[in-house]
Amino acid sequence: MKGYYFALMDDAGEKIQAGLPVYHVKSRLTGNRLVSIPFATLCDPLVLKKQDMADLTEKVLSLSKDLDCSYVEIRTLKAGAPVLQDCEVKNTNLYKNHYLKIDGHLESLKRSFHRTCVRKNIKRAAKNNLKVRIASDAFDINVFYRLYANTRKSLGLPSHPIRFIRSIWETFSSSGRVVFLISELNSEPIASMLLFKFKDKLAAEYLGWNIKFKAYHPSVHIYWEAIKFAHYKGCKEFDFGRASTNNKGLVDFKRRWGTYERNLPSFYVLNTKSSQPVDETSLKYIAARKLCLALPENAYRYLGNFIYNHMG
Repeated sequence: MKGYYFALMDDAGEKIQAGLPVYHVKSRLTGNRLVSIPFATLCDPLVLKKQDMADLTEKVLSLSKDLDCSYVEIRTLKAGAPVLQDCEVKNTNLYKNHYLKIDGHLESLKRSFHRTCVRKNIKRAAKNNLKVRIASDAFDINVFYRLYANTRKSLGLPSHPIRFIRSIWETFSSSGRVVFLISELNSEPIASMLLFKFKDKLAAEYLGWNIKFKAYHPSVHIYWEAIKFAHYKGCKEFDFGRASTNNKGLVDFKRRWGTYERNLPSFYVLNTKSSQPVDETSLKYIAARKLCLALPENAYRYLGNFIYNHMG
């Protein structure tokens, strides 16, 4: 992947007025394309005016032809959508984002959770004496990754290479912008979560848990502990991350926390009639999921290392 960063300057050429980063993903497996932004849950073009977005989009489309890309994918929240509707060939709303406003009292917030599926399970986890701690060293990152990778495999999804997770830890942990949580039962790790912090928002990105301990509700417990941690840190919003609209179970789980919901539309501009984006509805994606489920653990890890070079 190679990044290209487009910026619109003011008339004096001194201040940036708008911006749009895109990344060239070159792959024979998933296609030669420009993506804004690979692996990001939330990303919006940095624009305030419709005309700025039109000018930036024109330059991105020109670059895509120079690089012989089959398509351009621009992921938005809200800023880029109006002008992209005008040049759109394909628009998907495959993903939703769920979030909580947590700037009030925790007990009031807790009353908004689903009574049986969330509040009752929080209470059960507390009775079972589950404890959460913050990861403090490289060994803890290995603990997190083992739980995360096992969960991804059980869902038929590739896991990020461990070097990617370690790089996140090494780059951001010292500044407090990333936090790894580990939930334990009698000192045995049973769940883990990766959180990103930016300004007054804490976002849950990656979750792993041991299905053998399902009766202890480790995923509900670690989410609640993460929400409390965010509140303690003075955050105003807790972000549950991205969920596919095809994954009804995950969407329902997040809704039961009393979350707000917003669409994450992706716009595809196809440069050729034969271009076919690789998304959750594509045959390549479906085949990769089946392969993840079928492979033994060691081979599955190699698959993740290979396939993430072609994703984004």
